[in-house]
Amino acid sequence: MEVAEERAKYIAQAVELAKGKGFKDFRSSLPDYENPQSFLEKQKDKEVLPDFTAKRSGKKHYFDIAMKTDSIQPLVTKWKLLNHLADVKNSKLILFAPRGHKAFAERLIKQYKINADILAL
Repeated sequence: MEVAEERAKYIAQAVELAKGKGFKDFRSSLPDYENPQSFLEKQKDKEVLPDFTAKRSGKKHYFDIAMKTDSIQPLVTKWKLLNHLADVKNSKLILFAPRGHKAFAERLIKQYKINADILAL
């Protein structure tokens, strides 16, 4: 399975889990959803996009699928930006980690001091 297809499958699973946890008003790159708002990283002129966003109790939360990668720095930069946005909005960054990827995500958020909740997928 191609990485993009695999990621889309994990996003769909994560959206369903989040629905079960009371989240609403989803925005995702998946079909049938509006795209989430993207953010521009000024230093690199690069767009940063969460895998999906959703609201619960009137607060917008940011979600990302945590998958192992060799390109750690762009991932850390993305999570730090999403974490900062969540802090500003008094909400959370929630990472969904597929089987075999959770330890990788935990190691990164601890090492780079990123405030995120990690949920198994």
